[in-house]
Amino acid sequence: MVTLTCLLGGDMQIVEVNVNDPLSILKEKLDINDKKTKFIFKGVTYMVDSNLNFKDIGLTYNTSLFFNSPAMSGN
Repeated sequence: MVTLTCLLGGDMQIVEVNVNDPLSILKEKLDINDKKTKFIFKGVTYMVDSNLNFKDIGLTYNTSLFFNSPAMSGN
């Protein structure tokens, strides 16, 4: 399990995920409805609607993630 500190639209939430969970689990845990929401990890942008898992992208340790949702940013 890893602990993620997530900043989404000015709201900070802390969630725990298993490294084998798909990134899409963040949609549930953070109550994200917009499939275009994304985050950057190690310089690469990932969509929360992805079937990649956290281990696939190298996210195997506690970290902070900043999310960008086009619906929130006006893009």
